[in-house]
Order: sequence, then C-alpha cells, then structure tokens
Amino acid sequence: MALKFGLSVAIISAVCVSQLILQIEAQTGARTTHSITFDCDPEQLQGAVKLTCLAKRFEEGRRLFDEETFQGNGRTCVTCHSVRTGTFSAEDASNRLAANPTDPLFLPLHTAPYSDSIAFTNDWKVWFSNDNGSGAGVGLKYSEVLRSQPAVPVESALLLSFEGPWFTVSGNGERVYISQSVNATPKLLALDAKDGVLFEVPNAGSFNNLRDASINMDGSRLIGTQFDVRNLAYQNIGNVEVAHQNFISVASTVNATGTRAYVLAYEQGDLSRTVPQFLPRVYVFNLTTAQAAGLRMPMLGYFTINDYPTCRNTQQCSIRPRAALAPDGKTLFFAGNAKLVITPIPAENVLMSTAAAPVLSKQGIVAQPWSVESRAH
Repeated sequence: MALKFGLSVAIISAVCVSQLILQIEAQTGARTTHSITFDCDPEQLQGAVKLTCLAKRFEEGRRLFDEETFQGNGRTCVTCHSVRTGTFSAEDASNRLAANPTDPLFLPLHTAPYSDSIAFTNDWKVWFSNDNGSGAGVGLKYSEVLRSQPAVPVESALLLSFEGPWFTVSGNGERVYISQSVNATPKLLALDAKDGVLFEVPNAGSFNNLRDASINMDGSRLIGTQFDVRNLAYQNIGNVEVAHQNFISVASTVNATGTRAYVLAYEQGDLSRTVPQFLPRVYVFNLTTAQAAGLRMPMLGYFTINDYPTCRNTQQCSIRPRAALAPDGKTLFFAGNAKLVITPIPAENVLMSTAAAPVLSKQGIVAQPWSVESRAH
C-alpha cells in the first residue's frame, strides 16, 4: 500500500509540474529547451527549465521501473515489486502462473541452455559461461547490470574448451576463480573486479578445480576440493582434511572473516555398511595462522549431526554435499542428494574433544527430505 500511495503522489506531482511549466511558459512567452534530458542536474537549473528537468528524471525513473528489461528475460522491476504492495508473495506467483504460464516471472535468464555457472562481481557485472551442448566450454561472457547492452565476450588464449568454466567468488565480489576442467590440463584462472584482467593463478599446480570449494568474504581463505587451504595469493597454507578416528572430510565451508572452517565428515566404514554405526560429524578448524604447506590446521573439536544429507554408497551416488554458512555465522546448511540438514553451531567450549570417544548428541538439527508439498491457498 505504501508503494501504491507513493506512486500516486509521484504521478500527481508530475501532472502538477507539467501544468506549472505550461503556466510559466504562457506568462513569460518562453519555451523550455528540448535539449533537457533525464541525466540533467536540477540543482544547476532555474525556473521552467528546472521543472522540465525534474519531469524528465521522473519519466526516466518510471520507464526504468515499468519497462526496462536490461537485456534479460523480459522481467522488469515491477515484475517483482507490484504497485499494490511493493513486494512479492507466493499468492502473487500462483495468480500470475494461473493467468499466464509464460509470464516473464517464470522464464529463465537469457543464458545458453547448458550454461554451467554464473557469478556476480562488485563492479556490477554478471559473468556466465556457455558450452556447446555436449559439455565443452565455448566461451566466457559478462553483462553489466546497469547498462542495457549486449553481453561482452571475453577473448583470451587462457580460456580452453573443456567442460567448464565455472566460478568461485569471494563474498565481497572482488576475486573470481574460474575452473575450466576437472582434469589437470587447463589452468586455474582468476580475475579481480578492480581491473577485470584475466590471469593464470600461481601456485595452483594440479589443484585447478574449485567446483566444491568454499571461500570467505575477502578471498584471503579458500578451501579447495581436496580440502587444501589457500590464501589470496593461492599459496598452500595448510589443510582441513579430518583423518581422525577413520572419519573422512566430505564437505567444508569457511566463515566470513576466514578464521574458522566447518568440515562435515563421515566414518569411512559406514560407507559400506547397511546400517551406519556412527553419526556424521562437523569438525571445527582454526584458520587464523598459516601452517606449512600440507600440514593440518589446528582442530578445535567436533559436534555430531543426526542425519546424512547424502546417501552413503559411493557406487550409487556422490557422498559430497554442498555446505553453506548463514550470514550471521551461527547456522550450517548441508544440501545433499538425500536431504537438507540444518544445524546450529554450538559454542566452541562445548565441542567434543578429538581425544574423546564418539558420543551421540542432539544439536537441534533439522533434516528435511528433498520434497516440496504444494498447497492451494
């Protein structure tokens, strides 16, 4: 209602401004110049010209909100911010789907049907990859969010045709890593938003696939697919491989400041047992101080969770879920091929010691099977 009221006031104001311009022109006999455009500065203008400037700026704002699609899939601002409420709800989606299944709200973005990844950087660019439909990469492009311009292809001899590329982006949108393949042939690439220059990552060696990696806010701590820990120069400063009481690492995430890593681990014997004997564990590591390459980061302890986000038979599925940390750093999410497991992170002073025997404990975990129930309202 607030947005509807605001728009009504703005429309009435625009009408009043237009009428006032006409009155001034009638009294002075002067016509306002037609060179005034929406990017004018009303603070630098006077009289009817200033009012014309204000009206032009209002009209451009209305056009951007109601009509501009920014080279996307047909959505505009008003697609998701209705005049009636200014927000969007499940009820709005249901009504629009019933009225028009091809509404822009339900259309995918205009990227190739086999695009593998998308990334956002802090210079308002959206990066995406394309492949040829058979898994081979054929290009890297970006679009500028605030400009209605075609996507810009990136030309570089560093880009090779493999099954990538896909992206790993720091939380602040400054550093972007570009993995090109799961094999060791193509090099790991990166760019920084401040200059947009594509470069080959030093110190990578065969650690060129970051598809299951996690990264902190400024990129100073990255945990790779092999649970190696890297700094902003991609130097190996340790690892978070659990290797404790026959438990093995299967997923990891790092907090915003890069001081803590949370690593999900399964007991290796349970991967072949019909009934597991152990609960999955989350090990907590201190990443504050760099270690020598290959050495394990200090382990602070662990806590258990009450369910597996994935299956346990490596012959039937992947045992590698995706891990994420809530923005407040207090809740963990593990999304696998079986369930979504959500767990609060306990205080570090109550973590189980790595010297202690396994203990089953409840941490308020919520394990949700991957199914969605649809109900009519």
